[in-house]
Amino acid sequence: MIARPLAVALLLCVLAPARAQAPLTLVDDETTVATMGFDFVDGQTLLIENLELQIATKAPVKPILWIFRRGDEGPYPFLPIELAKDVVRLTRYYEDSGFPRAQVDYEVELDTTDNAVDVTFVIEEGPPRLIGEVTFAGPGQSSVQDALPPDIREAWGDFKRRTALREGARLDAFALVQLQSQTLSWLRNRGYAWADAGAEQFPDSTGLRADVRVKVNLGPQARIGAVTVEGDSSMSANVITRELPFATGDSFDASALAEGQREVFGLGLFQLALVDVAPEAVRGDTTVPVSVRVRRGPSRVLSAFTGYFSDGGITLRTAATHRNAFGGARQLGVNVEWRTGIASGIGGTGATSVSGGPIRDFRAAVPFRQPYVFDRRLSYTLQPSYRVRDDEIESSVQAEVANTLLLTLAPLRTAALSLTGRSRDLSRGLGIRILDAGRIDSPLTPFLPDTLRATTGVLGLDVAWGTLDDPLQPTRGYVVRPSLSVAAGDIAYGRARVAASVTRPIGARTTLVSRVTLGTLLSTGGADPDSVGDYVLFRDQLFYAGGTSDVRGWSSAQLGPKTFSVTPPALTAGVIPDPTLLTSSRDVNYVGVGGRYKASASVQLTLPLDALGPQWGAQVFADAGGVWSPSTVPAGALLRAGGTPADSSLADQLDKEGGLRVGVGAGLSYLTPVGFVAVGLGVKVNPSYLDLRQPARVYCGASIYADEPSCVSPLGQDETPGYVDARAAGVAFDPTVIPVRSVVGVGFLDAFLRRTQLYITIGQTF
Repeated sequence: MIARPLAVALLLCVLAPARAQAPLTLVDDETTVATMGFDFVDGQTLLIENLELQIATKAPVKPILWIFRRGDEGPYPFLPIELAKDVVRLTRYYEDSGFPRAQVDYEVELDTTDNAVDVTFVIEEGPPRLIGEVTFAGPGQSSVQDALPPDIREAWGDFKRRTALREGARLDAFALVQLQSQTLSWLRNRGYAWADAGAEQFPDSTGLRADVRVKVNLGPQARIGAVTVEGDSSMSANVITRELPFATGDSFDASALAEGQREVFGLGLFQLALVDVAPEAVRGDTTVPVSVRVRRGPSRVLSAFTGYFSDGGITLRTAATHRNAFGGARQLGVNVEWRTGIASGIGGTGATSVSGGPIRDFRAAVPFRQPYVFDRRLSYTLQPSYRVRDDEIESSVQAEVANTLLLTLAPLRTAALSLTGRSRDLSRGLGIRILDAGRIDSPLTPFLPDTLRATTGVLGLDVAWGTLDDPLQPTRGYVVRPSLSVAAGDIAYGRARVAASVTRPIGARTTLVSRVTLGTLLSTGGADPDSVGDYVLFRDQLFYAGGTSDVRGWSSAQLGPKTFSVTPPALTAGVIPDPTLLTSSRDVNYVGVGGRYKASASVQLTLPLDALGPQWGAQVFADAGGVWSPSTVPAGALLRAGGTPADSSLADQLDKEGGLRVGVGAGLSYLTPVGFVAVGLGVKVNPSYLDLRQPARVYCGASIYADEPSCVSPLGQDETPGYVDARAAGVAFDPTVIPVRSVVGVGFLDAFLRRTQLYITIGQTF
């Protein structure tokens, strides 16, 4: 084994221009790589993660980041021969990236105690090769534009001005391939099925500037020939071919073939769908046959999901779908979601429902989809559904039938026209359970709206219009989603909402995402959200703010005007309960009131987190929003109607909960096959009075947190009397005596934690 260390040392010593500084004669088969990094002499242009992909030398993740292991546990052997090859690989990569004079070196330091080396690649990029003149030429240096039909020559000129290569920019191998691909796509989308193109560079004598020439061979303009379907004899060929945006005799368009492939795959019947030029096509022919090859997937699909929500507890979701229920690629499904309430409120986070138990919500739907309605871009969905709801506001049953006609022009370019009939029943003996001062001293009788049943017809239009360069990890693009609905029946209203987001790159992997949401609700007819009898019926149409996809720092619907949801003790046979004798702080919760107008905006900067790997990222954001013109029912008709000084003073405090609120924060994200999984913290910049205080402490005072909890105590015995104490004493409620929420009992840490909200998201929230 003497020869091995000697050979290694000799290799490292003779590899010029290596700067090895350690006693490398001690390197042996057991030597490992402790750290590996890069040192840039004259600045860094290329991303480190891309450089790491070019080399074989690897090092473990830094110890401080072990909590975010990449899944690679080593080993990390030190291989001098591979290190020498890495120098060559990096040099070639820099040359391909437009740095013809790049010099790559390395430094190796050996720690004899751990028998490990620190490897540093020293890179001097040198000046880049810049793009000179970009030209397009046909055979024999002929003009491409002159060979094109007159009707597309202007478009060809626009294409040349929009190419990826700009004079004076850095020229790399990828840019040449991209230019070649763009040229071929442009020609093949305009009938030139057999076009060919190749990009070449011609460096000058210095090697630092190069002209680019794209040699183009147009070939003849072609038309679509016979269209054949292969792979599924059980399906009528017409069901497949009607989804294609082309027919025999149309001018050849490669983008139409790609769109047809998406449409066929979108039927949901096939595991594989390929639309391409048929193998028997003759190159140079003016007629191009097209082959549609499909492979059938399972017709019956059953999926199930289980999850957990702090309010709804264990949640079950299942869907059964027949993808060809009545032939013609029609789909019939049964979808069920059940928030069971089991194990809800872990850690005291769950609210109590109107009926006194955990929040429960059961939904069932039977969607039927017709994929082709007179045109391949139109589809129709009929969906009857049924919902049983028992949450902190209401206990109700709702049945509806939704009819939706969907126009799909392209991904993110859709319009849906819907007509929905909805029936809502609140006659089960339970209604909304929000603070009603007029009943606070009465026997337990749940508040019920005047209208126990309501039938409504809703006409809606929902549009999505935009474009993104990557639907999972967008770096450039925009999406606008306007929505308009008009309802008639027992309640009548007009509702409009628009949400827009814009994504722009700032640097190689840094993006800036901006988002804005606006909404307005106008009640028509006799129904009014300010009416006690109608408020609960408008509940789902009012606007709310706060939440992971809205203003972070607040939980869902908790930003802005809110009131109290109070659940009195359970009924005992023969005993008239006192609604003030609550025994748990969980019996009092905040609930959003909702408003007629909403505005929110967000700006988020997404940054790469190279230390954890290319899939990791960090976000820094600022959100702002609010709802205005809230319903006056909670603070007015239900609270001030009590007539006591405490009722009026608490109502005055509730009226101050509105206004514009701002949240800031940061988080981490990880890119998965289904999009980003993100976790972070939002911090309230200007929280309201109630945002910083526990609902039970405001309502009951400190006595609710005593060893023997109670919601009422004689005035003077409770150091921080709540609303109920003040009301019982016939005096005004003093909001200044209620302390802010204590989380851990440490002043500065409490000040931070009571303003924060943890959020977790899956998928692209923008």
